[in-house]
Amino acid sequence: MKLIALSTALTLSIGLLPAHASEEDYKTFVQTKANVWMADPVVQSALAAANAAHADLTEPAILDLDATWRTQIDASDKPLITQVLSAHVSDYLRSIIDGSDGLIAEIILMDDRGLNAGISSVTSDYWQGDEDKFQQTYAAGPAAINVSDVELDESTGVYVIQISMPVLDPTGAAIGAATFSLDAERL
Repeated sequence: MKLIALSTALTLSIGLLPAHASEEDYKTFVQTKANVWMADPVVQSALAAANAAHADLTEPAILDLDATWRTQIDASDKPLITQVLSAHVSDYLRSIIDGSDGLIAEIILMDDRGLNAGISSVTSDYWQGDEDKFQQTYAAGPAAINVSDVELDESTGVYVIQISMPVLDPTGAAIGAATFSLDAERL
């Protein structure tokens, strides 16, 4: 009897989750929209600059930067966060969101080390290089797409899904990665 009740409860709660888009929908989003946005000269220049600036960073230095970012989130003085958040590429990412009619909730642009090169809003950490959004896209080939599970974004009350992809230069070489948090009910 308990097993039946548990099964019924799981079925009901799963039914309350928003419907998933198909794998083809994710590919279409990346191919027709995200790839176009990431090919923009603003993105390409920002990644080239970030890759050059971070080329000599060791993993301990990256971890120190990530720790600095995390402490700055609640601080009144946020020089590292402000530097990324006020970058021209971050303005560009916000303009994409503004034109998405509510589909896109957040965009994170990562350099070739997995560090934030541009952000639409403040992220909880600076280094994404230890997460699937970077590890399963940047070095996984030009067509790699990582799709997260649907999760409730508690700050907005919206179910989101993260679609991550490598960002390619005009020759097809990976120069970074991007993550788009999408309203799962609008995709």
